[in-house]
Amino acid sequence: MFDERPQQRSLDFGDSGRSDPSHYLSFPETLPLQDGEVFLLRNAIEAEHAARFVQHLKTAIKWQHEVYRGRPTLRGTAWFADQDVEYRYSGQTMIGGGWDSMVDNLRDRLQLLCGVQFNSVLVNHYPDGTAQMGWHSDDEPELGQNPTIASLSFGAARTFKLRHNVSGEVVQCTLDDNCLLVMAGALQHHWQHTIPRRTSKIGERFNLTFRYTKPNFWNSQ
Repeated sequence: MFDERPQQRSLDFGDSGRSDPSHYLSFPETLPLQDGEVFLLRNAIEAEHAARFVQHLKTAIKWQHEVYRGRPTLRGTAWFADQDVEYRYSGQTMIGGGWDSMVDNLRDRLQLLCGVQFNSVLVNHYPDGTAQMGWHSDDEPELGQNPTIASLSFGAARTFKLRHNVSGEVVQCTLDDNCLLVMAGALQHHWQHTIPRRTSKIGERFNLTFRYTKPNFWNSQ
């Protein structure tokens, strides 16, 4: 477990789930995109804490496997969220049931880094390079307009690709160990993204995508 929780400071989250782009001026990398924003921060958390967290993911998380075309996927998933959060994607419904303590600790750290509130996270386990994530956008209505998605990766480096919905332009980068990628602005409405399959032999990868999901959204529809 992390030795200490991050030092708390007062943050005005404003419109929950949407961050001010000026907050990322300290992030050393950006991707050259129109109709959206992507910021990268490598070595996002302390190496010792990252190693402990990865060990926790390996030993303490119970993974689920989505069924695609009648077969379970290689990619394992886990969902943590506040009690009043319900998230629907790809024909599945995820109900908030609370937080794993170390994942919650990590959420605190990323909220401070990103200047935005997160109340849910999808955790992914890619056991090897053949596990993939297909083209998609995080544009579900319960995420609101222009959501901020903070994606933190651990383990084997993987290629991350974005494709513009109209022009077909493709932009890519490498997500290596302990790399934080933040998608913001109108990105989800204009771009799709993917983690493609790798044919070469590589090790396992973990990825956590933190987001703000509107509480009780589906109860009000």
